[in-house]
Amino acid sequence: MIKKHKTVRKQELRRCKGGTLNCSETSNAITEEEEGEDEIWKSIDSPTAYKRETERIRNAYLLRKTAKLFLKNRQLITGYFLNSICEDSGACLAFGKEVRKINKFFNGFTLTEINSPYITFPIKVKETTSSNGFITEIEFKKEGYKRVDVHNRNGEHLRYKMVKQDYVSHAILKSSRTSKSDNLMYEVLAGSFINTKNLYFPCFLETYGIYKYRNEVAWNEFNIAAVNRMHSKTTITDRLEELTGELDLGVGCQHSKHIAILIQHIKTEKKLTEYLKHTPYQQSSSELFYKYDLLYILFQIYLPLGILKNEFTHYDLHQENVVLYPAKENKYFECYYHMPDSTTIRFKTRFISKILDYGRCYFKTQSFGSREVRSQLCRLSQCKKTETTYLGNVVTGDCGILQGFGTLEPETSPGSFAYICSSKRNMSHDLRLLQWFKNLNDFTVGFSKQNANPELFGAIDMIHYGASFRSNFGISETISSGLPHAINNVNDAYIKLAEIINLPAKMEENNRIFSTFTKMGEIHVYCDQSKPMKYIPTFNRSPDKIIVENE
Repeated sequence: MIKKHKTVRKQELRRCKGGTLNCSETSNAITEEEEGEDEIWKSIDSPTAYKRETERIRNAYLLRKTAKLFLKNRQLITGYFLNSICEDSGACLAFGKEVRKINKFFNGFTLTEINSPYITFPIKVKETTSSNGFITEIEFKKEGYKRVDVHNRNGEHLRYKMVKQDYVSHAILKSSRTSKSDNLMYEVLAGSFINTKNLYFPCFLETYGIYKYRNEVAWNEFNIAAVNRMHSKTTITDRLEELTGELDLGVGCQHSKHIAILIQHIKTEKKLTEYLKHTPYQQSSSELFYKYDLLYILFQIYLPLGILKNEFTHYDLHQENVVLYPAKENKYFECYYHMPDSTTIRFKTRFISKILDYGRCYFKTQSFGSREVRSQLCRLSQCKKTETTYLGNVVTGDCGILQGFGTLEPETSPGSFAYICSSKRNMSHDLRLLQWFKNLNDFTVGFSKQNANPELFGAIDMIHYGASFRSNFGISETISSGLPHAINNVNDAYIKLAEIINLPAKMEENNRIFSTFTKMGEIHVYCDQSKPMKYIPTFNRSPDKIIVENE
C-alpha cells in the first residue's frame, strides 16, 4: 500500500478523532508520535533553540550508533571500563580491585589457544638467580577504548571522542630447573590457599594456573640455558598442556621437572634489595628509604603473617622474596588497616609490599592443607624411589622426597633442615627477614641504622631468632609472646610495628613527608577478614586531550 502524504494523514487523524471517519480505515494515518514531533518543532521559535534541538538529535543518534557498536562486541565495553576505572592493571591487581573483570577479560590468563591472540609475541625466558627454577614473562594485550577530549587550536572544547587503547596485563610462567627442585604442583596448591587470602591482604600474589611441558624437548626449549631465546605462538600452545580439575599428585611426582605455574606479575614492581643499594658513608636515597619507608613496608608484611599465624607460614621469607609496587612519581597510597579490636592503623606510603615464592609454605584450611598433601603423597606409588642420597642421607624416597616435596618431611633432628617443615606450623620462622636487617652492620648499610630510624631498629634488635645472634638459618617455634622485651614470633612483630606507627611523632613525620605529594588512592584492609580489602583510586585527572587544527 502506498503511504499517503503526511499532510493528508494529519487531516484523516483529526477526522478520526472527531468521529467523521472510521479509524479502522486509516491504517496509515499519522501517529501520535509524529504529531508530537510536529508540536516540538512548532515550539522552536529561535535559531538558538533550533540549534540546541538539532544537537540533541545528533547526540542521540551518535549514542545509538555507539551502543550498537558495543553490543556487537561486549569485550569493547569491558576494555573501555577497565581503561576508565583501572587504567593501570598493576595497581588494580595489587589491591584486588576489578580482579574478576580483568581475569575474565583475559580468559583467566590461560596459555591456551583461546588466549593466543592476546599474548604478545615473541616472548623470552628471563635471567634469574633462583636455584629452583627459571621464569618467562608473558604480556597479555587486548583491544579496548578510552575517552578523550577534542579541542581546537584555541583550547576550546569541541566534543568527546572514543579512541582505541589496548589494555595490558602481565604474568610470569615459573618452571622447575631439576626434578628435585621445590615441586611447583605443591606451590600451586599453596597458591590456591593464598588466592583466598589475596582478597583480604594486599601483600600476596595470585596464582593463575598450572601447566606441564609435554616432553623433555619442550622443557629444553624454555630452560635456563636458553635465556633470552625468543618464543613464538606455536611454542607456547604446542609445548605446554594445561592441567585442569582436581590435581593428581602422582603426575606431580612423575613429571616434577616438567611442571610449570602461571602467577600474577606487576610490571613496575622491583625487589626490596633494589632500594637498598648505596655508596658507603654517603647520604643516599637508601638512607631515606630506611628512615621513611621501611617501617610501613615491614608492617604490610608482618600484619598478615600475624593474623594468619595459625594458618600460614612462608618458610622462605628473605630479602629476595619481597618485591615492592611503587606509587607513581610524587604520589602515595593512604592505607587504613581496620583491626579486629575496632581500632584503625593509618599511614601513607610510597610502596605496597608483595611476598613471592610459596613453594615451601605451610597452609591450613578447615578441610585441606599441607599435612593432607603429605598424607596423599605417602600413599602414591609414583612418589616412591629407592636407595638415593638426599641431604647427605640414604633414603628410600617415600612421600615425594626426591620429586621436590622434601620440605614436607619432618626433620631428622631439630634444626637439621633449618627448622623447615612445610607440613608443620612455625610462627617464629618468618622473622628471618627482620633478622637479616638486624645483622646488617652500619658499614654495609652505609650509615647509622639507629640514627636513621631509632624506633624501628630498636624494635628489630629485640628479635629472638636463630641459634646465635648472627644466625640466618631458622628457629624452632615460640608461641608465647616476648613483648615488651623481646619479639618471639610474627604476631609480636606486627604488634610492635603497629605500636611504632601509632607514635604521635611518627604520625606527624609521616604526614609531613607526604604533604607535597598527591594521593594516588586509599587502601582499606579489614583484618578480621569480614569483607575484602577495598581500593579507592583518586580520580583527579580529566580525559586526555586531542588538539584539532582545522576546527
